[in-house]
Amino acid sequence: MVLCDDPFEVKLRDNYELREDEFRESLKRERMLDAKIEELRRTHPLLTQGKIDDLYANLGGRNVEIFVQRAQRMYEARSMRTALFRWEMEQVDLMALADPSFHGNDNVVRNIQEMDPDSPWPDEEIDFITLWCRAVRATCHRWRFLLRDFPQPLLDIHELLLFGRLAGAEQQSSWRARRTCTVSVAAPWSDVQIERGMNQLKFYHDFSCHAESWRLAYGACWEPVIAQCNLAWDFVSPPSKLLRLGEFNVYVRTASKYDDCRLLHLPRLKLTIGLTWHCLADPNEHLAVQPCAPDRIPEYSSNQEHDSTSELEWGEWKFPT
Repeated sequence: MVLCDDPFEVKLRDNYELREDEFRESLKRERMLDAKIEELRRTHPLLTQGKIDDLYANLGGRNVEIFVQRAQRMYEARSMRTALFRWEMEQVDLMALADPSFHGNDNVVRNIQEMDPDSPWPDEEIDFITLWCRAVRATCHRWRFLLRDFPQPLLDIHELLLFGRLAGAEQQSSWRARRTCTVSVAAPWSDVQIERGMNQLKFYHDFSCHAESWRLAYGACWEPVIAQCNLAWDFVSPPSKLLRLGEFNVYVRTASKYDDCRLLHLPRLKLTIGLTWHCLADPNEHLAVQPCAPDRIPEYSSNQEHDSTSELEWGEWKFPT
């Protein structure tokens, strides 16, 4: 998967690097001309200052010509970089399995409740138009996350094993959660109006993973790139996470004798991060949220803007006490 960079930003960076390199090259040419002029002064005592000024002026014009030529040929030898962020996966194997314990409304609902025990389940029966559950097993030989053209990966995972359960469920939309759409049909037939449900397909999962190695690199020079990625891609974090890291090592990458030096070693590390969303309603009661079509909002909200998720949206993340 590739997240493309802004072409203007790419060209701006390439032009900056070209100007920086051309500036160093122009200094070399100027030093060569200085040495040549000193030699001419020794061999030609009558060399005038006007002639010397003309030589430097010609060099300045030549520098401009060389810069323009290099800029025009910039993408002839190599193509313009397009990737801002990309991930590469090697030898991926994905399996989705099912048996009788995953089939049927009751079995799938039971699996969903096991995977999402914190969400209250309504007392009345829920009708679903989409309902399925599978056991998933995925393996990957190598998984790399790369920024721009940096040779050092942001994240490098070897021999990844992911396994667990995955379920999908979409509730039957109520009367208020159905919008009327007009389907345009070519002549001689007339247009048709149909109703579409507004409820979303929700995914429930309970995955575990194991990796032979998990290497994460970070540097201060990467912060502008990561900021650009945040602008280009909305990063969604789960509300809570449990990480079993196993052996945790921190190394230093630097152009000195301390390169690849281990700063920290934590064997059998287990890290738990718990976050709770504090809002007006129960943050886990997502099954009670029903969207409303614009022409079917409740009467009490006719004089104000209606928001079906207002009681869940307004809140803040807090660490549980």
